Amino acid sequence: MFQDEGIAREALELNTWHYLQSESFRQIPFLKLYALFYASFARKGGSGQKSPPDRGTTNDLNMLSLLLPYCDAMFID
Repeated sequence: MFQDEGIAREALELNTWHYLQSESFRQIPFLKLYALFYASFARKGGSGQKSPPDRGTTNDLNMLSLLLPYCDAMFID
């Protein structure tokens, strides 16, 4: 795929690193929301939350992170 775009194999790692450090990468809404949601759960866990989040919570956070930037409201059970 990259070779079709004219990117040499030797430059892949460097180009990937530059992209991951770029401002455009930091502006992806999913990444910021995902990090904020998980930081809040880590904080709760660190302050003595009795039960850890279950698999459903993890799925909810993933979906919220992906879809919330494009919705006015979301309802989850």
